[in-house]
Formats: sequence, structure tokens, C-alpha cells
Amino acid sequence: MLCLNDTDVLEAWASVDAKIDCSIHGLVGTTFTNLYTGTLSNGANTVVYTAGTDVSIVSVSFVNTHNAAITINFKLDPANGGNDKFLLPVAVSLEAGYGLVFDGQRFTVMDTDGNILTGGGGGASISDAAYGAGWNGVTDIGASKNSLYDEIELRAPKASPTFTGIVTAPTINLTGGQIAFPAAAVPSGDPNTIDDYEEGTFGGSGANGILVSVVGTITCGVTFLCSYEKIGSFIHTAGQLTVSGLAGQSGDTTILLPFTLKAGKQHRTTGPIATEGVGYVADYLIGRAVENTAFIQILQVVTNAAYTVLDAANISPTDELTFGINYRVA
Repeated sequence: MLCLNDTDVLEAWASVDAKIDCSIHGLVGTTFTNLYTGTLSNGANTVVYTAGTDVSIVSVSFVNTHNAAITINFKLDPANGGNDKFLLPVAVSLEAGYGLVFDGQRFTVMDTDGNILTGGGGGASISDAAYGAGWNGVTDIGASKNSLYDEIELRAPKASPTFTGIVTAPTINLTGGQIAFPAAAVPSGDPNTIDDYEEGTFGGSGANGILVSVVGTITCGVTFLCSYEKIGSFIHTAGQLTVSGLAGQSGDTTILLPFTLKAGKQHRTTGPIATEGVGYVADYLIGRAVENTAFIQILQVVTNAAYTVLDAANISPTDELTFGINYRVA
């Protein structure tokens, strides 16, 4: 609220004539009164209201009806002959269609949608020209838009920062119990990044669905169990196969894998194979997988002798094979 003494004068003017609507409301005694309604002229120190008694100003509104920004000034010329006092910052810029409301202490700027853009007292509503700070020199953007943009522009980094040294990452507390990975892996070239996780089963109970011979077919029963777990490029497989049918099988015997091994001899791998009922002439059996293939060769190993691949002719109905092998994929 702004208090006026008898004969105190309010002065207001704009940079463009007859384009700023102005209304002044207040209390005369105990009666709310419309003290002034009109448009501002572009003449400096134009009187818009003279108090005829002690008056309390409740609100003063200015609305820009022009199609471009206009600056306005609002002053108090006291009856005691003192110097004129600006009631708003000098030359406040008001965008086209914008409104400004002053309650005697603070002012508020609203855009054409009625959104409040800023409150008075901080200078954020003043344009570059009115503020006199220069900043980026733009004076044709609305007051609050311009000042806020300029401040952001000044504070924003001009280039991507460069970090040096070691950054210590915080401990991840997985009390929720889950880390979700996408169904389709997103590979990373970083050797220290886990980029995939998957669990599943593999194989088939039909002829040559999981246990394969070069000639003829081997059928495993529907009770076969084969599973895999993929962590990044590392695959762990395990399973038990029960033979339920044979048809002229012979030649190398292999177990199909769910993924193809990574290229390069350094990625060849072996794993144990236990059997029940399988006839073989060797000290033991072992599974071997080589690069760029997706199967395990079942090898017969004799101590101090060359290994051979198990011939499917040695497999009989109801034979069981249990295996496990770990390998890497591309």
C-alpha cells in the first residue's frame, strides 16, 4: 500500500503515446475509489493523479496495448516540495500485451496468458536498457525473458568440461534386489562394463534337437534339462540328456550350444561330461568347444594318447549324459 498526503501528485508516462492503459485504485477515507483511469502520454513527468485528501493507494495497473515493447515511468511528487521519487525502477520495459500491477511495495509482470513472470524488488523484470548492465546487449526481448536468459547465458559453461584424476563412484545399494537389462543387448567397448545378462534353456526333444550325430539321428526324451546363464560375453551352460530314440546314428557326436563361440583359438574351452550307459573305450570323456562353432564335441581321452571324438554308434537308448561348459561369445 502507498500512502499519499493531501496534494501529493502521481506522475506517469511512457515511451510511446497513448499505448499504455493505466488504472489507479485506492481508499479515500474508508471508501474504495477508482482514482484514475486513462492512457499514458509520452510526455515526461505527466501528472495522472493529485490527492485531494489523505489517500491510500491499493493498486496501480499498466497494460501495454501496443504491438511492441514500451518503457514506462512512475513517480511520486510530494506535496512538501521534496524531490520527485520513482516508485518503479526507471524505464521498466513492458512487452506487447503484457501487464504490470503495483501494490505500493512490489510489482508483478504478467504475460498475455496471465502467467506471472516475475516479482519486483530484485531487478529481474527490468530490460537490459533499463537495468543498464549491458549483458548481451539485447533490448528487444521481454523484460523477464531477457534478464533470465542473460543470467543463464553468463553462467552456462562455454564448452564441455574436462575432468582429470580419479572419480570414486558411490557404493550401489541394491536393496530392491534387481538390475534389469534390455532384451536386446547394448554392447559396450569398455572392458570394465557389464552390458548384458540373460537366463534361459536350450535344446529340443526331437531328432537331433540337442544331441547330434553325423549320420542318422539321436532323439532325447522330453525330460532333458539344459540351461544357460549369460553375463556380458560369458556363458555358463549345464544339462542332462536322456536318449529316448536312435535311427542309424554314427560319426562324431556333438551337443548343440545356445550361442556361437567367439573367434580365436584363445577362446577354445573344455568341460566335464559324465555318462551312464554310454559305451566308450577311453579313460574318460570330456567336452570341447572351439571358436566360431555352436556345439560341444564329445571327446574320448586316453592317458598319453591322442583323443578321438565319440562315435554315435556307441550310444544306446536310455543312455544319459551330464555336461557343463563355460565359454565366451562375441
